[in-house]
Amino acid sequence: MGLKLITLNVCDLRDDNKRLTFLQWLSHLSYDIVCLQETHVLSPFEANSWFSSFGFLSLVSPGSNRSCGTVILYRSTFILNDHWFYIEGRFSLAEFSFRGVVFRVASLYAPNRNPQRDDFLMSCIPVIDPSVPTCVCEDFNAGFDRSLDRRGSF
Repeated sequence: MGLKLITLNVCDLRDDNKRLTFLQWLSHLSYDIVCLQETHVLSPFEANSWFSSFGFLSLVSPGSNRSCGTVILYRSTFILNDHWFYIEGRFSLAEFSFRGVVFRVASLYAPNRNPQRDDFLMSCIPVIDPSVPTCVCEDFNAGFDRSLDRRGSF
């Protein structure tokens, strides 16, 4: 099938210049599905206005204008069978069909502190059906070296 997928923590796309620069960069690549975390997108309408002119359809789990927000961007060549959103702004799951193949894509953005991070990750387990091929795209927010984390939030 040859699916080309990328996942990125974009750390806020509300700034017009940052968003345009990102989308121009992305438009030079040929990804089929793009999973974005920490978009700060507020609604599906807003996401559509940001991404549709670049050839993407979007599925959104809205966050706030200061945090969260996961987005799954996909090309119209994929048939969207269903989609689910869990844990506001932190988890999106989509089921697609392409040439008779059914698969799912999950985009998750974990909290950066424990025990919230562990609780969140545990809550994702029952949502992902192991009988359906699934690509989990993520920002686990789980660095091993506190000194390397710019927020020092471990």
